[in-house]
Amino acid sequence: MFSSGTPLVPAPLRAALLCLISGYVDAIGYLDYGHVFAANMTGNTVLLWISAAQGEWSRVVTYALTLASFLAGGLLAEATKRAGATPMLPLLLSGVPLVVMYAAGLQGDWTLAALAFGMGLQGASVSRFADVNVQTVVVTSTILKLAESLIHRLFPTRSDLASPLPRHAFPVFWLTWLAYGLGAAVSLAALGLGPLRFLLPLVVLMPVALSETRRA
Repeated sequence: MFSSGTPLVPAPLRAALLCLISGYVDAIGYLDYGHVFAANMTGNTVLLWISAAQGEWSRVVTYALTLASFLAGGLLAEATKRAGATPMLPLLLSGVPLVVMYAAGLQGDWTLAALAFGMGLQGASVSRFADVNVQTVVVTSTILKLAESLIHRLFPTRSDLASPLPRHAFPVFWLTWLAYGLGAAVSLAALGLGPLRFLLPLVVLMPVALSETRRA
């Protein structure tokens, strides 16, 4: 049904919208659940080892559970793609934890585990948009790619001219970086919505997921 024709959302915009969701969910974890990230596993890894060095074992458990849940989500996404599914399936599954959060009202570490599991699913679902590699659950690599594409444009070498980056690579990189931060700002504005704010990302996720019908 969704395997042919023009996708609902163009590929560069899909990357930006997924980054918007990641920034939104990351901000929920940071603001409401003890400054733990739901998508940024680099930060959680650093904080886990700081907590271990300081003997804060309850914090170590929180970070470890979050990291393990993210990994589990990534493993499930990779398994579904290996089984022949398109990225649409793991992307749709990444929204399930948000529905569970709204319906069940999980608290504490279980909230972080659920959110991180969804982010692991999202991050491993798709990372290539219109021939541009972009990771949608972290922006560190995106910033470096933005710098690379800018240098390619300003100071092209012979190899750059022979194998140029896609023309839309530069706008994709800065747009996804901006979207990640915008998602965090929207999350802050949605604090007053209570549990309903867990459902807001689904408005963005559904059309993006239904557009990812090409096999990895």
